[in-house]
Amino acid sequence: MEATSNFSFHILKSLRQYPNKVLLAVNSDDCCTGVQLHEKITATITLLKWRGVSPNDRVLMTVPVSVDFYAIAIAVFAIGGSVIIIDPSMGLERCDHCIAVAKSSVWIWKKGSKFKYIKYLLPSLSLIPTHLEVGDLTLPTTSHELFDPSEVIPVDHALVTFTTGSTGMPKLLLRKHSFVLKQFQAISISYETVIKSEIGLEEKDAVFITNLPVFPLHFLNVGSTCLIYPNILKFSPSDVLKQAKKFNATAITGSPAFVEKIANYAIKQNISLPVQYTAVGGAPIYKGVFRKIASVTPGRKAAVIYGSTEAEPVSVVFAQEKMALEGEDSVGHCVGQPVFKGSVKIIKILDGPPTDPVNIARDYELPPGEIGEIVVSGWHVNTYQVDAARLLTDDDGLVWLRIEDAGYMDKDGRIWLVGRVKWRVERNGETFWSVPVEQKILDRCSLITFASYLSHNGEAWLFLEAPTGLPDREKAGVESLLSREGIPVDHLSIRKSLPRDRRHQSKPNTAALFNKSNPNSFSKIIKLFLRANTMLAVVFIFFQMMLIAFVSLYILGNL
Repeated sequence: MEATSNFSFHILKSLRQYPNKVLLAVNSDDCCTGVQLHEKITATITLLKWRGVSPNDRVLMTVPVSVDFYAIAIAVFAIGGSVIIIDPSMGLERCDHCIAVAKSSVWIWKKGSKFKYIKYLLPSLSLIPTHLEVGDLTLPTTSHELFDPSEVIPVDHALVTFTTGSTGMPKLLLRKHSFVLKQFQAISISYETVIKSEIGLEEKDAVFITNLPVFPLHFLNVGSTCLIYPNILKFSPSDVLKQAKKFNATAITGSPAFVEKIANYAIKQNISLPVQYTAVGGAPIYKGVFRKIASVTPGRKAAVIYGSTEAEPVSVVFAQEKMALEGEDSVGHCVGQPVFKGSVKIIKILDGPPTDPVNIARDYELPPGEIGEIVVSGWHVNTYQVDAARLLTDDDGLVWLRIEDAGYMDKDGRIWLVGRVKWRVERNGETFWSVPVEQKILDRCSLITFASYLSHNGEAWLFLEAPTGLPDREKAGVESLLSREGIPVDHLSIRKSLPRDRRHQSKPNTAALFNKSNPNSFSKIIKLFLRANTMLAVVFIFFQMMLIAFVSLYILGNL
Protein backbone atom coordinates (compact mmCIF):
# COMPACT_ATOMS: atom_id res chain seq x y z
CA MET A 1 0.00 0.00 0.00
CA GLU A 2 1.40 3.40 -1.03
CA ALA A 3 0.94 6.92 0.36
CA THR A 4 -1.22 7.78 -2.66
CA SER A 5 -3.90 5.37 -1.39
CA ASN A 6 -4.54 7.79 1.52
CA PHE A 7 -6.68 10.63 0.17
CA SER A 8 -4.93 13.19 2.41
CA PHE A 9 -1.87 12.70 0.17
CA HIS A 10 -3.78 14.26 -2.72
CA ILE A 11 -5.09 17.13 -0.59
CA LEU A 12 -1.58 17.97 0.69
CA LYS A 13 -0.27 17.82 -2.87
CA SER A 14 -3.02 20.24 -3.94
CA LEU A 15 -2.13 22.63 -1.11
CA ARG A 16 1.45 22.71 -2.41
CA GLN A 17 0.23 23.32 -5.93
CA TYR A 18 -1.90 26.33 -4.90
CA PRO A 19 0.01 27.94 -1.98
CA ASN A 20 -1.30 31.49 -2.43
CA LYS A 21 -4.83 30.72 -3.56
CA VAL A 22 -7.71 31.06 -1.06
CA LEU A 23 -8.99 27.49 -0.98
CA LEU A 24 -11.30 27.51 2.02
CA ALA A 25 -13.57 30.03 3.75
CA VAL A 26 -15.94 29.13 6.58
CA ASN A 27 -18.74 31.60 7.34
CA SER A 28 -16.86 34.23 5.29
CA ASP A 29 -14.54 35.41 8.06
CA ASP A 30 -12.50 32.23 8.62
CA CYS A 31 -10.48 31.68 5.47
CA CYS A 32 -7.04 30.45 4.42
CA THR A 33 -4.76 29.92 1.47
CA GLY A 34 -3.14 26.64 0.52
CA VAL A 35 0.09 27.34 2.41
CA GLN A 36 -1.76 28.60 5.51
CA LEU A 37 -3.81 25.40 5.71
CA HIS A 38 -0.66 23.34 5.11
CA GLU A 39 1.03 25.08 8.05
CA LYS A 40 -1.92 24.34 10.33
CA ILE A 41 -1.90 20.68 9.25
CA THR A 42 1.84 20.41 9.92
CA ALA A 43 1.46 21.94 13.40
CA THR A 44 -1.39 19.55 14.18
CA ILE A 45 0.56 16.49 13.00
CA THR A 46 3.42 17.47 15.32
CA LEU A 47 1.01 17.77 18.26
CA LEU A 48 -0.80 14.51 17.51
CA LYS A 49 2.43 12.54 17.24
CA TRP A 50 3.68 14.08 20.49
CA ARG A 51 0.50 12.95 22.23
CA GLY A 52 0.94 9.42 20.92
CA VAL A 53 -1.78 9.31 18.27
CA SER A 54 -0.81 6.47 15.97
CA PRO A 55 -1.97 4.76 12.76
CA ASN A 56 -5.43 3.11 12.95
CA ASP A 57 -6.46 5.16 15.99
CA ARG A 58 -10.05 6.32 15.80
CA VAL A 59 -10.16 10.02 16.63
CA LEU A 60 -13.44 11.62 17.76
CA MET A 61 -13.56 15.28 16.73
CA THR A 62 -15.90 17.62 18.60
CA VAL A 63 -14.59 20.65 16.76
CA PRO A 64 -16.98 23.17 15.15
CA VAL A 65 -16.80 23.31 11.36
CA SER A 66 -13.97 25.78 10.74
CA VAL A 67 -10.60 25.99 9.02
CA ASP A 68 -9.10 24.32 12.10
CA PHE A 69 -11.65 21.50 11.80
CA TYR A 70 -10.34 20.63 8.32
CA ALA A 71 -6.70 21.07 9.40
CA ILE A 72 -7.15 18.62 12.29
CA ALA A 73 -9.09 16.12 10.15
CA ILE A 74 -6.48 16.11 7.36
CA ALA A 75 -3.69 15.80 9.94
CA VAL A 76 -5.37 12.73 11.47
CA PHE A 77 -5.75 11.19 8.00
CA ALA A 78 -2.11 11.92 7.16
CA ILE A 79 -0.74 10.01 10.18
CA GLY A 80 -3.00 7.05 9.47
CA GLY A 81 -5.86 7.73 11.87
CA SER A 82 -9.60 7.56 11.24
CA VAL A 83 -11.77 10.60 11.90
CA ILE A 84 -15.07 10.17 13.74
CA ILE A 85 -17.57 12.95 13.06
CA ILE A 86 -20.75 13.22 15.12
CA ASP A 87 -23.26 16.01 14.70
CA PRO A 88 -23.75 17.48 18.23
CA SER A 89 -27.12 18.94 17.28
CA MET A 90 -28.71 15.47 17.09
CA GLY A 91 -29.33 15.50 20.87
CA LEU A 92 -27.37 14.28 23.89
CA GLU A 93 -28.83 10.78 24.02
CA ARG A 94 -28.10 10.13 20.34
CA CYS A 95 -24.60 11.60 20.62
CA ASP A 96 -23.85 9.28 23.54
CA HIS A 97 -25.14 6.32 21.48
CA CYS A 98 -22.94 7.27 18.50
CA ILE A 99 -19.82 7.74 20.65
CA ALA A 100 -20.32 4.32 22.23
CA VAL A 101 -20.78 2.65 18.82
CA ALA A 102 -17.77 4.42 17.23
CA LYS A 103 -15.27 3.09 19.82
CA SER A 104 -12.73 5.91 19.50
CA SER A 105 -9.32 5.90 21.19
CA VAL A 106 -8.74 9.69 21.08
CA TRP A 107 -11.07 12.63 21.72
CA ILE A 108 -10.13 16.09 20.40
CA TRP A 109 -11.75 19.46 21.11
CA LYS A 110 -10.66 23.05 20.54
CA LYS A 111 -9.31 25.11 23.42
CA GLY A 112 -11.81 27.69 24.60
CA SER A 113 -14.83 25.78 23.29
CA LYS A 114 -17.62 24.43 25.47
CA PHE A 115 -17.09 20.89 24.21
CA LYS A 116 -14.68 20.03 27.03
CA TYR A 117 -17.59 20.27 29.49
CA ILE A 118 -19.72 17.83 27.52
CA LYS A 119 -17.88 14.93 29.17
CA TYR A 120 -20.02 15.57 32.25
CA LEU A 121 -23.15 14.82 30.19
CA LEU A 122 -22.01 11.99 27.92
CA PRO A 123 -20.99 8.79 29.76
CA SER A 124 -19.38 7.27 26.65
CA LEU A 125 -16.66 9.93 26.63
CA SER A 126 -15.19 8.55 29.85
CA LEU A 127 -14.42 5.30 27.99
CA ILE A 128 -12.09 7.08 25.53
CA PRO A 129 -8.45 6.62 26.72
CA THR A 130 -6.91 9.88 25.42
CA HIS A 131 -8.46 13.34 25.77
CA LEU A 132 -6.73 16.08 23.79
CA GLU A 133 -7.38 19.83 23.86
CA VAL A 134 -6.00 21.60 20.78
CA GLY A 135 -5.05 25.26 20.94
CA ASP A 136 -3.53 27.59 18.34
CA LEU A 137 -2.62 25.67 15.19
CA THR A 138 0.41 27.66 14.12
CA LEU A 139 3.94 26.53 13.39
CA PRO A 140 6.80 27.77 15.60
CA THR A 141 8.61 30.72 14.01
CA THR A 142 11.79 28.62 13.88
CA SER A 143 10.13 25.92 11.78
CA HIS A 144 9.67 26.25 8.05
CA GLU A 145 9.36 22.57 7.16
CA LEU A 146 5.91 21.68 5.90
CA PHE A 147 4.72 18.10 6.17
CA ASP A 148 5.66 16.27 2.98
CA PRO A 149 2.86 14.34 1.23
CA SER A 150 5.24 11.41 0.74
CA GLU A 151 5.25 10.92 4.54
CA VAL A 152 1.51 10.16 4.61
CA ILE A 153 0.85 6.78 6.21
CA PRO A 154 -1.30 4.46 4.07
CA VAL A 155 -4.15 2.74 5.93
CA ASP A 156 -7.58 1.39 4.98
CA HIS A 157 -10.06 3.40 7.04
CA ALA A 158 -10.62 7.13 6.74
CA LEU A 159 -13.99 8.31 8.02
CA VAL A 160 -16.52 7.17 10.57
CA THR A 161 -19.71 9.16 10.15
CA PHE A 162 -23.36 8.69 11.03
CA THR A 163 -26.62 9.13 9.18
CA THR A 164 -28.88 11.99 10.27
CA GLY A 165 -31.11 9.55 12.11
CA SER A 166 -34.20 10.96 10.40
CA THR A 167 -35.72 7.46 10.40
CA GLY A 168 -34.55 6.37 13.87
CA MET A 169 -31.23 6.05 15.69
CA PRO A 170 -28.26 7.28 13.58
CA LYS A 171 -26.45 4.48 11.76
CA LEU A 172 -22.65 4.17 11.66
CA LEU A 173 -21.04 4.49 8.22
CA LEU A 174 -17.45 3.48 7.54
CA ARG A 175 -15.61 4.92 4.57
CA LYS A 176 -12.29 3.62 3.35
CA HIS A 177 -9.73 5.89 1.72
CA SER A 178 -10.24 3.94 -1.49
CA PHE A 179 -13.98 4.70 -1.43
CA VAL A 180 -13.47 8.40 -0.60
CA LEU A 181 -11.14 8.69 -3.60
CA LYS A 182 -13.78 7.01 -5.78
CA GLN A 183 -16.43 9.35 -4.39
CA PHE A 184 -14.20 12.32 -5.23
CA GLN A 185 -13.90 10.96 -8.76
CA ALA A 186 -17.68 10.54 -9.01
CA ILE A 187 -18.24 14.13 -7.82
CA SER A 188 -15.81 15.38 -10.49
CA ILE A 189 -17.74 13.42 -13.12
CA SER A 190 -20.94 15.06 -11.81
CA TYR A 191 -19.30 18.46 -12.18
CA GLU A 192 -18.39 17.69 -15.78
CA THR A 193 -21.93 16.46 -16.44
CA VAL A 194 -23.78 19.29 -14.71
CA ILE A 195 -21.60 22.41 -14.96
CA LYS A 196 -18.56 22.05 -17.20
CA SER A 197 -20.70 20.82 -20.08
CA GLU A 198 -22.65 24.10 -19.86
CA ILE A 199 -20.03 26.74 -19.04
CA GLY A 200 -16.73 25.10 -20.01
CA LEU A 201 -14.93 25.95 -16.73
CA GLU A 202 -12.45 23.45 -15.32
CA GLU A 203 -13.33 22.24 -11.81
CA LYS A 204 -10.04 23.45 -10.33
CA ASP A 205 -10.86 26.99 -11.50
CA ALA A 206 -14.39 26.97 -10.06
CA VAL A 207 -15.59 28.53 -6.80
CA PHE A 208 -18.28 26.68 -4.85
CA ILE A 209 -20.64 27.73 -2.06
CA THR A 210 -22.15 24.94 0.04
CA ASN A 211 -23.49 23.98 3.46
CA LEU A 212 -22.38 20.33 3.36
CA PRO A 213 -19.22 19.76 5.47
CA VAL A 214 -17.85 16.75 3.54
CA PHE A 215 -17.65 18.56 0.19
CA PRO A 216 -14.76 20.95 1.08
CA LEU A 217 -12.50 17.89 1.33
CA HIS A 218 -13.26 17.16 -2.31
CA PHE A 219 -12.74 20.77 -3.38
CA LEU A 220 -9.41 20.89 -1.50
CA ASN A 221 -8.46 17.74 -3.37
CA VAL A 222 -8.96 19.32 -6.81
CA GLY A 223 -7.77 22.83 -5.88
CA SER A 224 -11.16 24.58 -6.11
CA THR A 225 -12.14 27.38 -3.76
CA CYS A 226 -14.93 26.45 -1.36
CA LEU A 227 -17.02 28.80 0.79
CA ILE A 228 -18.97 26.83 3.37
CA TYR A 229 -21.84 27.91 5.63
CA PRO A 230 -22.47 24.86 7.85
CA ASN A 231 -25.24 26.27 10.04
CA ILE A 232 -28.41 26.63 7.96
CA LEU A 233 -30.34 28.27 10.77
CA LYS A 234 -27.82 31.04 11.42
CA PHE A 235 -26.14 32.00 8.14
CA SER A 236 -26.95 35.30 6.39
CA PRO A 237 -28.05 35.03 2.73
CA SER A 238 -26.92 38.63 2.10
CA ASP A 239 -23.45 37.73 3.36
CA VAL A 240 -23.39 34.67 1.08
CA LEU A 241 -24.21 36.80 -1.95
CA LYS A 242 -21.54 39.38 -1.03
CA GLN A 243 -18.96 36.61 -0.85
CA ALA A 244 -20.26 35.13 -4.09
CA LYS A 245 -19.55 38.44 -5.83
CA LYS A 246 -16.18 38.87 -4.12
CA PHE A 247 -14.92 35.43 -5.15
CA ASN A 248 -16.77 35.35 -8.49
CA ALA A 249 -18.51 32.14 -7.38
CA THR A 250 -19.37 29.52 -9.98
CA ALA A 251 -22.10 27.58 -8.21
CA ILE A 252 -24.22 27.36 -5.09
CA THR A 253 -24.78 23.74 -4.18
CA GLY A 254 -26.29 22.17 -1.09
CA SER A 255 -29.45 20.98 0.61
CA PRO A 256 -32.82 22.34 -0.60
CA ALA A 257 -33.33 24.38 2.60
CA PHE A 258 -29.93 26.07 2.23
CA VAL A 259 -30.33 27.04 -1.41
CA GLU A 260 -34.00 27.98 -0.92
CA LYS A 261 -33.11 30.41 1.87
CA ILE A 262 -30.67 32.18 -0.46
CA ALA A 263 -33.23 32.14 -3.30
CA ASN A 264 -35.91 33.66 -1.02
CA TYR A 265 -33.59 36.55 -0.20
CA ALA A 266 -32.81 37.09 -3.89
CA ILE A 267 -36.53 37.14 -4.72
CA LYS A 268 -37.19 39.75 -2.00
CA GLN A 269 -34.34 41.87 -3.34
CA ASN A 270 -35.54 41.33 -6.92
CA ILE A 271 -32.09 40.16 -8.03
CA SER A 272 -30.57 37.11 -9.69
CA LEU A 273 -28.04 34.97 -7.89
CA PRO A 274 -24.47 36.10 -8.77
CA VAL A 275 -23.45 32.56 -9.81
CA GLN A 276 -23.59 30.57 -13.01
CA TYR A 277 -25.24 27.47 -11.59
CA THR A 278 -27.21 26.05 -8.66
CA ALA A 279 -27.45 22.39 -7.70
CA VAL A 280 -29.50 20.84 -4.91
CA GLY A 281 -29.69 17.38 -3.39
CA GLY A 282 -29.90 15.39 -0.19
CA ALA A 283 -33.71 15.42 0.16
CA PRO A 284 -36.84 15.46 -2.02
CA ILE A 285 -37.03 18.71 -4.01
CA TYR A 286 -40.64 19.89 -4.13
CA LYS A 287 -41.88 21.71 -7.22
CA GLY A 288 -42.40 25.10 -5.62
CA VAL A 289 -38.97 25.12 -4.01
CA PHE A 290 -37.14 24.10 -7.17
CA ARG A 291 -39.01 26.56 -9.39
CA LYS A 292 -38.15 29.30 -6.94
CA ILE A 293 -34.44 28.37 -7.05
CA ALA A 294 -34.45 28.10 -10.84
CA SER A 295 -36.20 31.46 -11.22
CA VAL A 296 -33.30 33.37 -9.63
CA THR A 297 -30.53 31.30 -11.24
CA PRO A 298 -29.19 32.99 -14.40
CA GLY A 299 -30.53 31.17 -17.47
CA ARG A 300 -32.39 28.80 -15.11
CA LYS A 301 -29.22 26.73 -14.97
CA ALA A 302 -30.28 24.70 -11.96
CA ALA A 303 -30.04 20.97 -11.40
CA VAL A 304 -31.11 18.28 -8.95
CA ILE A 305 -28.46 15.73 -8.06
CA TYR A 306 -29.97 12.60 -6.51
CA GLY A 307 -27.90 10.26 -4.38
CA SER A 308 -27.50 8.58 -1.02
CA THR A 309 -24.79 8.55 1.63
CA GLU A 310 -23.40 5.32 0.20
CA ALA A 311 -23.83 6.27 -3.47
CA GLU A 312 -23.25 9.83 -4.61
CA PRO A 313 -24.30 10.66 -7.27
CA VAL A 314 -27.05 8.35 -8.55
CA SER A 315 -28.72 10.58 -11.14
CA VAL A 316 -29.06 14.17 -12.30
CA VAL A 317 -31.81 16.24 -13.91
CA PHE A 318 -31.78 19.82 -15.18
CA ALA A 319 -34.38 22.49 -14.50
CA GLN A 320 -35.85 22.76 -17.99
CA GLU A 321 -36.39 19.00 -18.30
CA LYS A 322 -37.63 18.53 -14.73
CA MET A 323 -40.19 21.33 -14.83
CA ALA A 324 -41.49 20.22 -18.23
CA LEU A 325 -42.00 16.63 -17.05
CA GLU A 326 -43.58 17.26 -13.66
CA GLY A 327 -47.19 18.03 -14.47
CA GLU A 328 -50.31 17.85 -12.33
CA ASP A 329 -50.85 14.17 -13.08
CA SER A 330 -47.23 13.03 -12.65
CA VAL A 331 -46.45 10.71 -9.74
CA GLY A 332 -43.39 11.59 -7.67
CA HIS A 333 -40.38 13.73 -8.50
CA CYS A 334 -38.22 13.24 -11.56
CA VAL A 335 -34.55 12.92 -10.56
CA GLY A 336 -33.26 12.25 -14.05
CA GLN A 337 -31.07 9.76 -15.85
CA PRO A 338 -28.49 7.68 -13.95
CA VAL A 339 -25.05 9.33 -14.05
CA PHE A 340 -23.47 5.94 -14.73
CA LYS A 341 -25.20 3.79 -17.34
CA GLY A 342 -26.65 0.54 -16.02
CA SER A 343 -26.01 1.48 -12.38
CA VAL A 344 -29.68 1.70 -11.29
CA LYS A 345 -32.52 -0.84 -11.28
CA ILE A 346 -36.04 -0.87 -9.89
CA ILE A 347 -36.92 -4.14 -8.16
CA LYS A 348 -40.01 -5.42 -6.41
CA ILE A 349 -40.24 -4.35 -2.78
CA LEU A 350 -38.64 -6.86 -0.42
CA ASP A 351 -39.62 -6.94 3.24
CA GLY A 352 -36.70 -9.19 4.04
CA PRO A 353 -33.32 -10.15 2.55
CA PRO A 354 -33.45 -12.57 -0.41
CA THR A 355 -31.21 -15.61 -0.70
CA ASP A 356 -28.07 -14.77 -2.71
CA PRO A 357 -27.16 -15.12 -5.46
CA VAL A 358 -30.25 -13.91 -7.29
CA ASN A 359 -31.23 -13.38 -10.87
CA ILE A 360 -32.34 -9.76 -10.58
CA ALA A 361 -33.41 -9.36 -14.20
CA ARG A 362 -35.58 -12.50 -14.11
CA ASP A 363 -36.97 -12.56 -10.58
CA TYR A 364 -36.93 -9.00 -9.22
CA GLU A 365 -36.54 -6.23 -11.80
CA LEU A 366 -39.73 -4.31 -12.61
CA PRO A 367 -40.73 -2.89 -16.00
CA PRO A 368 -40.96 0.87 -16.68
CA GLY A 369 -43.76 2.60 -14.79
CA GLU A 370 -43.99 0.12 -11.90
CA ILE A 371 -43.02 1.39 -8.45
CA GLY A 372 -40.47 -0.60 -6.47
CA GLU A 373 -37.21 -0.34 -4.55
CA ILE A 374 -34.30 1.59 -6.06
CA VAL A 375 -31.06 -0.42 -6.07
CA VAL A 376 -27.67 0.83 -7.25
CA SER A 377 -24.38 -0.77 -8.18
CA GLY A 378 -20.98 0.27 -9.48
CA TRP A 379 -17.49 1.39 -8.52
CA HIS A 380 -18.91 4.55 -6.87
CA VAL A 381 -21.16 2.64 -4.42
CA ASN A 382 -20.00 1.92 -0.87
CA THR A 383 -20.96 -1.61 0.16
CA TYR A 384 -18.26 -1.96 2.84
CA GLN A 385 -19.70 -3.13 6.20
CA VAL A 386 -23.22 -2.30 5.05
CA ASP A 387 -25.96 -4.36 6.70
CA ALA A 388 -26.17 -7.62 4.71
CA ALA A 389 -29.95 -7.25 4.41
CA ARG A 390 -29.37 -4.20 2.18
CA LEU A 391 -27.16 -6.04 -0.32
CA LEU A 392 -28.15 -8.20 -3.29
CA THR A 393 -25.63 -10.27 -5.22
CA ASP A 394 -26.71 -11.28 -8.71
CA ASP A 395 -25.67 -14.31 -10.76
CA ASP A 396 -22.72 -12.40 -12.23
CA GLY A 397 -21.31 -11.54 -8.81
CA LEU A 398 -22.38 -7.88 -9.07
CA VAL A 399 -23.42 -6.41 -5.70
CA TRP A 400 -26.46 -4.13 -5.61
CA LEU A 401 -27.23 -1.80 -2.72
CA ARG A 402 -30.79 -1.18 -1.55
CA ILE A 403 -30.74 2.55 -0.77
CA GLU A 404 -34.14 2.32 0.95
CA ASP A 405 -35.84 4.70 -1.50
CA ALA A 406 -38.75 3.78 -3.75
CA GLY A 407 -39.48 4.95 -7.26
CA TYR A 408 -39.88 3.89 -10.86
CA MET A 409 -38.25 4.24 -14.28
CA ASP A 410 -40.13 5.89 -17.10
CA LYS A 411 -39.92 4.59 -20.67
CA ASP A 412 -36.95 6.88 -21.38
CA GLY A 413 -34.90 5.58 -18.46
CA ARG A 414 -35.46 8.49 -16.07
CA ILE A 415 -35.82 7.77 -12.35
CA TRP A 416 -38.85 9.08 -10.48
CA LEU A 417 -38.67 9.22 -6.68
CA VAL A 418 -41.82 8.51 -4.62
CA GLY A 419 -40.47 8.23 -1.06
CA ARG A 420 -38.87 5.96 1.51
CA VAL A 421 -39.77 2.28 1.37
CA LYS A 422 -40.40 2.02 5.11
CA TRP A 423 -42.67 5.09 5.13
CA ARG A 424 -45.22 3.70 2.66
CA VAL A 425 -48.85 3.43 3.81
CA GLU A 426 -50.71 0.30 2.69
CA ARG A 427 -54.50 0.07 2.82
CA ASN A 428 -56.89 -2.41 1.16
CA GLY A 429 -54.29 -3.56 -1.35
CA GLU A 430 -53.30 -0.01 -2.33
CA THR A 431 -50.00 1.73 -1.53
CA PHE A 432 -49.66 5.44 -0.76
CA TRP A 433 -46.26 7.11 -1.01
CA SER A 434 -44.97 10.15 0.87
CA VAL A 435 -43.67 12.31 -1.99
CA PRO A 436 -46.84 12.36 -4.17
CA VAL A 437 -49.09 12.95 -1.14
CA GLU A 438 -46.91 15.74 0.26
CA GLN A 439 -46.64 17.39 -3.17
CA LYS A 440 -50.46 17.42 -3.57
CA ILE A 441 -50.87 19.07 -0.17
CA LEU A 442 -48.17 21.68 -0.82
CA ASP A 443 -49.79 22.48 -4.18
CA ARG A 444 -53.20 22.82 -2.48
CA CYS A 445 -52.29 25.24 0.32
CA SER A 446 -49.57 27.91 0.23
CA LEU A 447 -49.79 28.39 4.02
CA ILE A 448 -48.29 24.92 4.48
CA THR A 449 -44.50 25.15 4.20
CA PHE A 450 -43.56 21.55 4.99
CA ALA A 451 -45.40 18.22 5.05
CA SER A 452 -44.54 14.72 6.16
CA TYR A 453 -46.75 11.71 5.34
CA LEU A 454 -45.64 8.32 6.62
CA SER A 455 -46.55 5.07 8.30
CA HIS A 456 -45.82 4.55 11.99
CA ASN A 457 -46.81 1.44 13.95
CA GLY A 458 -49.19 0.46 11.16
CA GLU A 459 -51.03 3.79 11.12
CA ALA A 460 -50.98 6.66 8.62
CA TRP A 461 -49.69 9.96 10.00
CA LEU A 462 -49.75 13.36 8.34
CA PHE A 463 -47.74 16.23 9.81
CA LEU A 464 -48.22 19.72 8.40
CA GLU A 465 -46.12 22.81 9.11
CA ALA A 466 -48.03 26.11 8.95
CA PRO A 467 -45.94 28.89 10.59
CA THR A 468 -48.85 31.37 10.60
CA GLY A 469 -51.44 28.78 11.51
CA LEU A 470 -54.01 27.01 9.34
CA PRO A 471 -57.48 28.61 9.27
CA ASP A 472 -60.50 26.29 9.42
CA ARG A 473 -61.28 26.94 5.77
CA GLU A 474 -57.80 25.86 4.66
CA LYS A 475 -57.86 22.85 6.96
CA ALA A 476 -61.19 21.82 5.49
CA GLY A 477 -59.70 22.18 2.01
CA VAL A 478 -56.83 19.83 2.91
CA GLU A 479 -59.24 17.31 4.44
CA SER A 480 -61.41 17.51 1.31
CA LEU A 481 -58.36 16.82 -0.85
CA LEU A 482 -57.45 13.78 1.24
CA SER A 483 -61.00 12.45 1.02
CA ARG A 484 -61.29 13.08 -2.72
CA GLU A 485 -57.96 11.34 -3.43
CA GLY A 486 -58.75 8.50 -1.05
CA ILE A 487 -55.58 9.15 0.97
CA PRO A 488 -55.82 7.43 4.37
CA VAL A 489 -54.87 9.53 7.41
CA ASP A 490 -55.31 8.14 10.92
CA HIS A 491 -53.58 11.03 12.66
CA LEU A 492 -53.37 14.64 11.45
CA SER A 493 -51.01 16.99 13.28
CA ILE A 494 -50.74 20.68 12.34
CA ARG A 495 -47.87 22.59 13.92
CA LYS A 496 -46.16 25.93 13.47
CA SER A 497 -42.85 24.16 13.16
CA LEU A 498 -41.91 20.56 12.40
CA PRO A 499 -38.63 19.00 13.57
CA ARG A 500 -36.23 18.45 10.70
CA ASP A 501 -32.85 16.83 10.47
CA ARG A 502 -30.38 19.38 11.84
CA ARG A 503 -27.75 18.83 9.16
CA HIS A 504 -29.84 19.56 6.06
CA GLN A 505 -33.06 21.07 7.47
CA SER A 506 -34.77 19.48 4.46
CA LYS A 507 -36.05 16.15 5.76
CA PRO A 508 -38.35 15.34 8.69
CA ASN A 509 -36.74 14.11 11.87
CA THR A 510 -39.15 11.23 12.37
CA ALA A 511 -37.69 10.22 15.72
CA ALA A 512 -38.52 13.70 17.02
CA LEU A 513 -41.94 13.73 15.32
CA PHE A 514 -43.08 10.76 17.38
CA ASN A 515 -41.11 11.63 20.51
CA LYS A 516 -43.18 14.12 22.46
CA SER A 517 -40.39 14.77 24.94
CA ASN A 518 -37.48 17.06 24.19
CA PRO A 519 -34.35 15.02 23.24
CA ASN A 520 -32.43 17.34 25.56
CA SER A 521 -35.10 17.53 28.28
CA PHE A 522 -34.07 18.22 31.87
CA SER A 523 -34.82 14.66 32.98
CA LYS A 524 -32.66 13.18 30.19
CA ILE A 525 -29.82 15.60 30.97
CA ILE A 526 -29.92 14.57 34.65
CA LYS A 527 -29.99 10.89 33.66
CA LEU A 528 -26.97 11.25 31.37
CA PHE A 529 -25.14 13.41 33.92
CA LEU A 530 -25.49 10.76 36.62
CA ARG A 531 -24.39 8.01 34.23
CA ALA A 532 -21.30 10.03 33.32
CA ASN A 533 -20.42 10.81 36.94
CA THR A 534 -20.63 7.63 38.99
CA MET A 535 -19.57 9.10 42.33
CA LEU A 536 -22.12 11.89 42.06
CA ALA A 537 -24.75 9.31 41.18
CA VAL A 538 -23.92 7.35 44.35
CA VAL A 539 -24.16 10.54 46.43
CA PHE A 540 -27.44 11.46 44.69
CA ILE A 541 -28.97 8.04 45.43
CA PHE A 542 -27.69 8.18 49.03
CA PHE A 543 -29.39 11.55 49.63
CA GLN A 544 -32.55 10.28 47.94
CA MET A 545 -32.64 7.32 50.31
CA MET A 546 -31.97 9.57 53.31
CA LEU A 547 -34.79 11.87 52.25
CA ILE A 548 -37.20 8.94 51.86
CA ALA A 549 -36.19 7.60 55.28
CA PHE A 550 -36.62 11.04 56.88
CA VAL A 551 -40.07 11.53 55.32
CA SER A 552 -41.11 8.00 56.36
CA LEU A 553 -40.02 8.57 59.97
CA TYR A 554 -41.79 11.92 60.04
CA ILE A 555 -45.04 10.36 58.79
CA LEU A 556 -44.80 7.45 61.24
CA GLY A 557 -44.13 9.88 64.10
CA ASN A 558 -47.31 11.77 63.34
CA LEU A 559 -49.66 8.79 63.12
